[in-house]
Amino acid sequence: MSTRAFATVASGLALFVWADARPARAQVPTDYLVQMVCVDGSNTPYFADPVSCPSSRRKLQVGEPLPYHKIDTGNYQISDSFPLASTSGQTLAANSYFFTQDYNIDSLFPNQPHYTWRGGYNIMGADSSYVFFRGTGDSGTYWAPWWTAGCETKGWRLFPNTSSAFSYGWDYSDTEFAPDCPGSISVNGSIVEWNRYSTYTYVVSTSDPTKNRTLDTLASYHWVYNNGAFGDLEISFFTQEYGFTRWESWRQTAPGSALATSLLSRCPGMSHTVSMRGATYYLNDCRNWTTLIQPSGGAWDPDGASSSDPLVLRWPVDPLYTSTNYLQNTHIGGPYSGAPKGTCTDTGWAVFNSPAPITLGYYSGTAASQPYESGGNCVRTMEISAFPAGDYYQVIPAPPGAGTTYKFGAMLWTVNPSSATGAVNIVIMQRDSSATIIAQTAITANLTDQPRVFQSTFVRHANAADIVFAYYPQTTGVRVAATGAYIAP
Repeated sequence: MSTRAFATVASGLALFVWADARPARAQVPTDYLVQMVCVDGSNTPYFADPVSCPSSRRKLQVGEPLPYHKIDTGNYQISDSFPLASTSGQTLAANSYFFTQDYNIDSLFPNQPHYTWRGGYNIMGADSSYVFFRGTGDSGTYWAPWWTAGCETKGWRLFPNTSSAFSYGWDYSDTEFAPDCPGSISVNGSIVEWNRYSTYTYVVSTSDPTKNRTLDTLASYHWVYNNGAFGDLEISFFTQEYGFTRWESWRQTAPGSALATSLLSRCPGMSHTVSMRGATYYLNDCRNWTTLIQPSGGAWDPDGASSSDPLVLRWPVDPLYTSTNYLQNTHIGGPYSGAPKGTCTDTGWAVFNSPAPITLGYYSGTAASQPYESGGNCVRTMEISAFPAGDYYQVIPAPPGAGTTYKFGAMLWTVNPSSATGAVNIVIMQRDSSATIIAQTAITANLTDQPRVFQSTFVRHANAADIVFAYYPQTTGVRVAATGAYIAP
């Protein structure tokens, strides 16, 4: 969870599969990461509150549709906690965040949550020592891994992945965003504290107690910490039934009057001013996701694609969190260039200006020497004045395994003119040792000013010596932005 504006997550395929039944009280910390579903006699989930079915519930499975959404008090924001497939052995789940007024902002996802400028997610992982947020995505950062000083994507610690999580404890949790992580980086100081509350009450209404829930809870307190001084605080609450259940942001500055009034309705039944660490702290934001609603159509496939364009994913899952990215300097993982922290580079990329030139730039100008950097991620813009034009491309050695299926894709959107539409072809060209193209796969990415994630697959040709990943802009006079390109297992 980021401290910025938004509620800012083994060899072979290692799917994290939850057992079909769970005890009433979890025995391991990872039992608190994914929400539960009520199931019928055939083990099929149905719309019901998992609190109401303690003898016939289980964790949601990887790739399984959700029969309900968790929505916050006031019905402003949806957040769901669901498991993800991973080959890394660390990624366990995602927490999504979608504002309800953005449901229909993209026609590809009518009445459904999807990635927008006001939505986002956290990726959660765990190793033998800790449970952590591995990365976050929102409108300011697109994708942003939480790096440790040693460039591991497990910087935002939540609580130990041991029995120590079930009693009070603390540790350092120094983290940083860095688009290129060369091996060791300076990190921002922070401290994490954790505790277990066997009967924590989540208040939705002070007048109707049937809307409230009292649940076994793991809480994680993440403090900004610099030179012995404690700063801003974020608290994340996790339960067996709902996964990520509540979030609070506390600061030593009072919120504006409009926000303070809003918080009275969104965060009832609690003090909004407290004394902590020898200072007065004020509640500046809060989300309590314990109210359930049924999705449009009866269920929601959280990690699926658009029904009208299966090339477009509902939201991005960075291959850095779930597998390996073979491309370089895409700023979501892969073989990094070794540039200093916060640096965006085009190392590994090139431009082919034929039959017409392609101009590289960034938001506020063109002919930029480097991509645009935003909060730990990097974005490159492209524009053509005549069609057909050249391409922006990268060449990599062919990944291993003749006949192996690989994913490829990227996030793209239009930047200028405002509300423009356009298209970019994303092309995979497989070449033999003489640089002859022997196989080709393409995506036509139809763009709006909302970010869309496009993904397809290709099969590695037996005679492939290298792979070309290329963007071919198709629309003249429209500047388009791209980030997060990948070729991944």
